[in-house]
Amino acid sequence: MSKLELKSAFIIGNPDSTKLMRNFLIKEMKIEIVERTYYSRDVIDVPQKDYEKALIEGREYVAKQQIQNVSWVNPYNVAIECGYLQLAYAILRRKRKGTPMWCLDKYLPEDILEYLKKMREYLGVNVQHSYHEGDRALCFAPQSVDYQEQLELMKNFVVNEGTGPFSRIIPVSHMGELQKDESFFLLKVKK
Repeated sequence: MSKLELKSAFIIGNPDSTKLMRNFLIKEMKIEIVERTYYSRDVIDVPQKDYEKALIEGREYVAKQQIQNVSWVNPYNVAIECGYLQLAYAILRRKRKGTPMWCLDKYLPEDILEYLKKMREYLGVNVQHSYHEGDRALCFAPQSVDYQEQLELMKNFVVNEGTGPFSRIIPVSHMGELQKDESFFLLKVKK
């Protein structure tokens, strides 16, 4: 491959899954790839120009074929388990700080856990979360491959429930990019 600008697209945890993804990307999608190993996991890099297409079709392929141990990599190089979408980035209210342990329900403060439980019920799927210390924010990732449906449900959830313990909830694109000019907060806050 010539000196193209590459972007990591998938991180894979077993050789069989790597082989399936390699064959799909090269043979079905006609995308040149570069494989490498990172902490005993296979990483598939694709040309930057093919990144979005590889992610969209690759995630659908993983879901349809029920391939195990595959994560997709967002533009910020964060790996997200295939079958999950990053959807919302919730910034904590002033002077409140979290901890990386907040990625587990049992360590969440009660008000955030209650808000998350309501969100899971409203979206109708499991919602994973991760804490980002620099921004003092939680990122919510529903278990779904239907981004548009989940985005609409999230908008309606915030209209009905408000922003809860967060000062602002920012939508995240289907590729995992923050939509900084948009905010669920501006829709309506429940009194």
